[in-house]
Amino acid sequence: MIHRLSLELADYLFYKKIITMEKYEVYSYGLEMLISAVIGALLILACGILTNSLVRSIIFYVLFVFIRMYTGGYHADSHLVCKATLLCSFILTNIAYLMLRDRCEMMFLVVIGILNFIIVLLLSPVECAKKPLSEYVRKRNKVISCCLYIFIFTLSLVLCYMSYNEEALFPTLVVSNISLLMYIGIIKERRRSHES
Repeated sequence: MIHRLSLELADYLFYKKIITMEKYEVYSYGLEMLISAVIGALLILACGILTNSLVRSIIFYVLFVFIRMYTGGYHADSHLVCKATLLCSFILTNIAYLMLRDRCEMMFLVVIGILNFIIVLLLSPVECAKKPLSEYVRKRNKVISCCLYIFIFTLSLVLCYMSYNEEALFPTLVVSNISLLMYIGIIKERRRSHES
């Protein structure tokens, strides 16, 4: 559905002479990614509104999308599975937050933060077979991923130190979710390579 809509929009732009045939594929792909991102954002915001966690839904989406640009991870084979995975990730992160927010302490954040950092250090970036990365991009993404994880880890510790334990917990859980999806992405790519 998203792919078809992006092709129709690209057709419209082509027939209106806004784009040339040489740019057609680039525009249709860009429109597909834009539509997919908008649908993902709307799904997460709607879920945030329905679960009375709008601020957390915004934080989740921004962190999730921005960090995964550099870490990579599980990539679904269809937009439907992608959006379902995104929605499940938010719901699971939100449930974990609600279960742990009263028990969040500095030592818990330190342990989770160190585990997350080890995962990103060892695994990132997780490549998708359909979109291999050059050596330069791979190294750059690893450095950026590590810096982002260190930043969020430090921010969480500072918030916890200032007694904002609940605010410190949610970003840590988002990063944990991304770490888990990195691991799942590696498993999926290994299975795919064994099958082919």
